[in-house]
This record gives sequence, C-alpha cells and structure tokens, in this order.
Amino acid sequence: MQDPREAQPTLFSQIAHRYGPAGILGRTILATEQLALSKGVRLSFATGAELLAVNEANRATWVPLISVFDVRFNDLDERNAFFILGHDAAGEVVACQAGRLYEWESTNFKEECESLRMFYRDPEAGKLPGEEWTVTALSAKGASGRVAFSGAAWYRRDYRGVGLVEWLPRLSRALAKGLWD
Repeated sequence: MQDPREAQPTLFSQIAHRYGPAGILGRTILATEQLALSKGVRLSFATGAELLAVNEANRATWVPLISVFDVRFNDLDERNAFFILGHDAAGEVVACQAGRLYEWESTNFKEECESLRMFYRDPEAGKLPGEEWTVTALSAKGASGRVAFSGAAWYRRDYRGVGLVEWLPRLSRALAKGLWD
C-alpha cells in the first residue's frame, strides 16, 4: 500500500512563477525540496491558521508568532503570504517558514513600522498596551515598493543542525521573487 504522503504533489509542482529568472528560481526551489527530502522532510504549503496551530502546539520550543504572520491580526492569503510546513515520515511537523508581501508604493518601512500597519490590519485594535516602534535608520525611508518579509522559522529540536536552517530561507526568498517580484 502506498503511503498517502507519497501521493501528495511536490512543493515545486505547485508553484507558478510570474516573475523570473525562472530557471534560477526553479533550481533553487527544487534543490531545497530535494535537500529536505534527503533529510526525511516533505515540504508543503499550509494556511496561516495551520501555521498558527503548529506554533501554539510547539510553544515549549517556539516563541509566539510575530503578528506579521499571525492571521488573528492580519488578512493573509495566497495573494500576500505563503506558509511552508515540513513533515517527517510520521506526518509530524518538524519545520516551518513563511513569507509576506508588503506593497508600499506610496509609503515606506519607517512609516509602516511606526504606524504599526506593518504588524496589524487594525493597529488600534491589535497592538499591545503601550506598544510603539521608533525607526531611526536613515535607509528605512528608502525601503518602499514591493517588499518581502520572511520569517516564522522553527525547526523541531531533532531536525536542527541538518541544513534546513540554511536552505528554507533561500526557498522563501526564491518564492517571494518568483511570486511577487
């Protein structure tokens, strides 16, 4: 009998790049998926709610998600975010990585961060009591346009030190470039 996880489509097969260079990005994604498989990890896309559930189930080894990737505070879907889970042979989640698109055509990192719009769909309702951010880097005003933010990284203890931490962020950058430019 075939393992049901074997029948799942590969992560690579589910990606339709809209931006290039397709060859380089495709090779990066395929290499990352192959590396993960060689370590016994099958990568798959997930929803923000699934990522949140995994985060909450692993709180002993993973701090709470930053609000940027938390669906309770933001409207996140396939248009502006991706969530990747890595499963072991038993189907347990052993790794996570996420990416988020910001479209700051008429604003910039400094304004979005200090207004807390970077973190919350509704800053007044979502922010913590007294929460405020101050950005002093001069270059922050220059971070504008289409900006990708990658993170929400977590690796179960027995999967740390096997190379995933070096490759999943690369996968995230390749996906962001190919999907959002």
